[in-house]
Amino acid sequence: MTLEFYEYEKCGRVQNRIVECPLCGHEFSHREPRWRHFFNDHTPEDAGLAPLGTIPEDAGGPLWSDSPDSTEEPVV
Repeated sequence: MTLEFYEYEKCGRVQNRIVECPLCGHEFSHREPRWRHFFNDHTPEDAGLAPLGTIPEDAGGPLWSDSPDSTEEPVV
């Protein structure tokens, strides 16, 4: 993914802007709204996500199923 990076010296503000779509390589014009391209030209599946409205079966489950419970005392 190609980004432009701006740093404004007077206010210390930093801005990053996507120059090229990471999904299809579309090159954005300077003032083109990036969200509009993603909304109109891509679906969640393009980014490896589940389709809209689909809830995975393990959505309410634990985040880490293979990590053992720690028996050590926390360090203070």
